[in-house]
Amino acid sequence: MLKRLLFFVGVILVLVSAVQAQPIKRTLEASVSASFQLFSENDNTETFVNIPLRLGFFFNRNWEIEAEFAITKPQSGDAGYILSGLLSYNLRTPNGIMPFGFAGYGVTNSIPVITNNVVANIPDATLGVLNLGAGVKIPIGSKAAFRSEYRFQNFTGSQNNTDIDFQVHSLFTGVSIFLP
Repeated sequence: MLKRLLFFVGVILVLVSAVQAQPIKRTLEASVSASFQLFSENDNTETFVNIPLRLGFFFNRNWEIEAEFAITKPQSGDAGYILSGLLSYNLRTPNGIMPFGFAGYGVTNSIPVITNNVVANIPDATLGVLNLGAGVKIPIGSKAAFRSEYRFQNFTGSQNNTDIDFQVHSLFTGVSIFLP
């Protein structure tokens, strides 16, 4: 019994010392950004705005998991949504500038469609969305950063026996706030 107790205390001491030796504390990041896009076909044009809201958790110095809710609002028509999970790698530099890359997957009820120049809010359909991208966070003080990113999205799925496979390239600009 005494050996088990000593072993248990030893394991607890090792775990506590490992946690205390972590180089940074765990941090939350809240961010918002926007992308303005223009689709043009023949004589018709359509604009829409994408606004993703993110909450991320740094589980170590460089790696972050993020939940993202994005709203897509066309010039005319109903807004759509994209709900995604992302994994980001953030490269921390001595001057505070943080390049990052990310990958993730989500679901949506909307897709940018060039035919008829609309963002289609697709009733009774859920499409998959692959998200890949890279960007940079530039510090604004000690708790905030200006962020800019490039994002590739691949929308896939089917509706009414029609396969959907559509790619979008976007540039987003926004801000991040780092919480303790």
